[in-house]
Order: sequence, then C-alpha cells, then structure tokens
Amino acid sequence: PTSPSVLMALQLAHPPHLVAAAAAQRRTSSFALKSLEDFAESEGVEVPPRARKEYFALAEAGVAAIIANHRLHRVPRGGAAYHDELSRRAALADLVRGCLCIDPTRRLTARQALAHPFLHGSG
Repeated sequence: PTSPSVLMALQLAHPPHLVAAAAAQRRTSSFALKSLEDFAESEGVEVPPRARKEYFALAEAGVAAIIANHRLHRVPRGGAAYHDELSRRAALADLVRGCLCIDPTRRLTARQALAHPFLHGSG
C-alpha cells in the first residue's frame, strides 16, 4: 500500500504521458554480438584455444616453491648468508601454508601464528 502523497510524487517525477511516449519510441536492436563459438560456427572457422593466464610459473608447485624461488638469484650462492636465507624462506613458507590451510582443524590459530619461529627470527 503506497500512500497518495508518494503516488503523486512519482507522477510528478515521471508524468504518465512522457512515460508512454518514451515506451513507444523504445526500439530493440536486431543486432547483437555473437559469442566466439557462435561466430566460428556461423562462419565455418576454427576457434583458436584460449590462452590460460598464469600469474606464477610455479603456481602448480605451490606456495613453498614460489617463496623458495622468489628473487633467489639476487642472493649470492654458497656461504652462511645463502643458507640462512633458505631457512628463513622455508620458515615463511611453513607459516603461510599453516595460515592458508583450508581445513580449519589444521589451520594455525592467531596465537600459533604469532608464536611461529619465522616471526621471531629463529626460523
């Protein structure tokens, strides 16, 4: 149930004769874009396979591989600094994997994450 004042306001905002005139002028276009598959079928051409976007070349290897290899070429190989960097990256990968675990019973709690060795420099 709409109040009479609201109905009057709507009629003033959109006078019926203007609404009817606009509806009479409205045309629907007979043109429309075809999907790639429909176009290929109607033109008898083959659809090239769509390229799959890969944001990380190592995405299938998982988080640990992405973290382990990210800009590793900038770290001088060999020596204590290199091995420290590798252990820090392994600890970070463990923390991220624990936080992103889908199973809530295995996922790290906030308390466990804050106590993780990576955050305390011992990882």
